[in-house]
Amino acid sequence: MAGTPDKLRRIRQLSELGYNTPRIMLIPCRTVIEDNVRNEMLELARGDQLMTVRTYHPHDEIRYPEGPFAPEKSLEEALTLAQQFVKEWNVLWQEAIDINETLITGNIQINSNGNGYYDILKGKYRVRDVNNPPPEANKDYESVSFTSSESITNSTMRVIARSLRNLPDQLGIDDTEGVIIEFNLQSKPVGVLNNPLLLWEWRPPIRPIELSISESVNLTDSVDARVIRYGHKLYGIGLSSLPEEQDD
Repeated sequence: MAGTPDKLRRIRQLSELGYNTPRIMLIPCRTVIEDNVRNEMLELARGDQLMTVRTYHPHDEIRYPEGPFAPEKSLEEALTLAQQFVKEWNVLWQEAIDINETLITGNIQINSNGNGYYDILKGKYRVRDVNNPPPEANKDYESVSFTSSESITNSTMRVIARSLRNLPDQLGIDDTEGVIIEFNLQSKPVGVLNNPLLLWEWRPPIRPIELSISESVNLTDSVDARVIRYGHKLYGIGLSSLPEEQDD
């Protein structure tokens, strides 16, 4: 994990490489939101009536993987929440992504040798739901490991994996590691590039065994058997919140 860029930098790297990311602005922890900052926030909103407020911990994303999250709030409510959250968290002020226009959301790991896995929910879900699906989501959940993008039977996921297969090399990831990418597929274009495929961020994989020996992570529950079987690597999510393995 040494030298891993923080969340905003990882998002920026995707954007710099030509991938579609949300319109987004960082408000560092403990920022006083005065008129100049508020004006920047309004400028990024571009007249949108709904905005989303995401957060991440200012110095420890492993122990505190998910901060307060306020999706699709009215502009004034989102401004108020940002003022509250920024007292303890880095705030990401971003465009709202309409959940009613979401077709697929998930995490996909692409390794440098072309293999990987993905966990997705098909339908009106948020990417956070993939790690802890609501009860009604069982029928919409899909977890697949693949040897190459061409081996994926789900045609939509095959196209997505193919479009991301060069990302490890672009990020300078070595031959033994890959990257995990959070994404949404929308029915309408969104994001900086106005494209239906939106990448939230990339994150480095960490093997469960590495997490289990880390004194900085409190693992009160055993690692999910599905994670061990597929060799999934995790970063920034709670191990105890993973969904149950689904029957084929």
